Amino acid sequence: MPESISIDIHNGEIELLSHEGFVRDTLNALGDEVANVARSIAPVYRKGPSHGGALSIHATTGQNANGYYVDVTWDAAHGYMRFPNAGTRYQEAQRFMERALESVIGGLL
Repeated sequence: MPESISIDIHNGEIELLSHEGFVRDTLNALGDEVANVARSIAPVYRKGPSHGGALSIHATTGQNANGYYVDVTWDAAHGYMRFPNAGTRYQEAQRFMERALESVIGGLL
């Protein structure tokens, strides 16, 4: 199960776009929106550190050989968020990261 969600745009697929900055900015905006939705639907328990985990969800835009990408994930101190997201043998998966992605870009795919 993934611990984060990546949105990849490959340069070959966007070569017709002359403004790569526009692609980066669009990915950044989509990533921020996915992160906002994920924060709002991530589990928060009254007791324990979960509230910090939900608040740590953020988007980071980068570039690699394939082009621009955005990662939406939680910070390293809140790595336990993968358990409610992906589930364990004791806890059903809540899939809040996938649900956030679907709610933001589901209609775009």
